[in-house]
Amino acid sequence: MKRTIFSAQTGPVFVRLLLLLCLAFEMTAQAVTTSHTFDEIAYPAAGYSYWRTGDIRLDILHHPPLALYIMSVPYFVLRPDLPLDSMAWKKKDHYLFGEIFLYGDSRYSARFLTIAARLGVILFTLAGIGFASLWIDRLFGVPTGLLFLFLAVFEPNIVANGALATNDIVVAVFWFATVLAGMEYLRRPRLSRAVALGGFLGAALLSKHTALVLVPTAVLPIFFGPKRSAKERFFSLLIVLGIPSAMIALLYGRYLPFYFASLLGRTRDLAGISEGKPFYLLGELSDTGWWYYYPVALLVKVPLATLIFAAAGAVVMAKKRFADFVLLALPVVLLISVCMVSHKDLGYRYLLPCSLTAALLGTVFVVGFIRNFPRKSARAALGLLLLLPVLESAVVFPHFLSYFNVVAGGPRNGSRWLLDSNLDWGQDLPALADAWNRASRPPLLLSYFGSARPEAWGVKGLRFYPQNPAPEEWRRFPWKSNTVWWAVSATYRPRIARDIPGMKEWFSKHKPIFTAGYSIFVYDGSSLRYTLFSSKKTGAVNVAPKEI
Repeated sequence: MKRTIFSAQTGPVFVRLLLLLCLAFEMTAQAVTTSHTFDEIAYPAAGYSYWRTGDIRLDILHHPPLALYIMSVPYFVLRPDLPLDSMAWKKKDHYLFGEIFLYGDSRYSARFLTIAARLGVILFTLAGIGFASLWIDRLFGVPTGLLFLFLAVFEPNIVANGALATNDIVVAVFWFATVLAGMEYLRRPRLSRAVALGGFLGAALLSKHTALVLVPTAVLPIFFGPKRSAKERFFSLLIVLGIPSAMIALLYGRYLPFYFASLLGRTRDLAGISEGKPFYLLGELSDTGWWYYYPVALLVKVPLATLIFAAAGAVVMAKKRFADFVLLALPVVLLISVCMVSHKDLGYRYLLPCSLTAALLGTVFVVGFIRNFPRKSARAALGLLLLLPVLESAVVFPHFLSYFNVVAGGPRNGSRWLLDSNLDWGQDLPALADAWNRASRPPLLLSYFGSARPEAWGVKGLRFYPQNPAPEEWRRFPWKSNTVWWAVSATYRPRIARDIPGMKEWFSKHKPIFTAGYSIFVYDGSSLRYTLFSSKKTGAVNVAPKEI
């Protein structure tokens, strides 16, 4: 009998490793080719300060600290300088502290420190998605586990957030683990499984406040599982809720009151009490958002094949595995509902747990379809549909953060639908720098949405909007050069059209020369000065076009 490398035992192992290597390649490609996003300037520095000082003052009123601890682990090897003597530390200004940390270190560049923090999240994502795949093997069978991993690997939202030093993928992974732990407990209640359920719930709650909607899901298996005595159910309830409470108390320590203060802050956001920046949807700006923002984001950001499979899988699972379906669907429904009444329309990343849920629902449908419909034509059609996420991932590579599905017209048409972290989070400075250098560095006017310092990423230009250059800076700008570029971030374009008279008409008459990545539009800015200098809102009212 011949021995082969691939067998019933070893085949799935090789396939799983191959898929995880593919995921690692995708995430690494984005991590090393993009500038840090808006929030990445604050999170890694705050997490590192937590490790070094035990003081979790920074960012504590905004987010729980667990994800920040995870992303800052690589800094233990690098030992970068921590500006604890700065006024930013004393005033608890997490964004300014992060800027000093990233750009003030004498040994490491901001690019290097950003990639290091992203590496921590990449490793966590690989471990979390791989662990979830193995767990699904146990609950649903090996084919389901492998196909779930396939759909997760070619879900650009998972790839994009898995390559960023932010908390969205961390809470999504712990969220999904909590749901799987609930399914495990539902099948056979045990003390160890109650502990696991409570532990993952606690980790999710310590990653992001949106995980609060998981609490009903974690409690459901206790009351709707196999028949047990009231005493046993009460004891399990104490474990499932007591472990997260203990984890929060231990991690926050003397800062525990800030946990409840941050929850209150998020409640105020939902109620519309706090003021926010203008939000964007379908070509419109709003200060209060839209109730249908997140449903639209779900429909245009998740791969079409995954959406179709997930819808069919929800019907199948509701009929055959109703308890599992409730555990999967309930927290997602609650999350979407909460986001719909929120006045913070910031991006699909708030719905990231939906991507993992959709992957599992879709997998259940596909595996069942293959087993029940042996006709080759039906399987061939299914196979072609499964290839669609692969092709979409290949097209958007390595700019996964800007992904939009085929329904939306792909990432090049993403700005017609959504902005901010859906498309433009300040990540495309390296792409702009590459194009600018290839064009021999023409004079550049820069309207950049992001927290990065453009010059540190190879881009040097006159900053305009929301900054207003002084008249002397306008005079010095070489407008009469043969080529003048105006690079404007997608998020700022509708705001400029709204805020500066004449710019809406200017945009309608001028098309971008090209797009850096998918988020920075580069225009021929030669004629721009005539529109800008006729407006009192540009800071150049005292400069006449003839002077330049």
